[in-house]
Amino acid sequence: MVRLSMVEEKDPSPDELGRYLGEWVAVHGGKVIAHGTDPEQVLGEATRVTAPAKAQPMIYRVPARNLLRY
Repeated sequence: MVRLSMVEEKDPSPDELGRYLGEWVAVHGGKVIAHGTDPEQVLGEATRVTAPAKAQPMIYRVPARNLLRY
């Protein structure tokens, strides 16, 4: 059985995420550690980067355009 734990993850700044509009990003420690258009490749790269720390990165898609700007 795989046990998952909830971790409060800090999001990168909107300016940083703005560089990845329309892409999948992997976040760990409040920083983008991998990005691209193929979620499987992003997950693979993020897993490789975080493997030494046995960490689980958060992966999500950044909208193609900035819908909300404060």
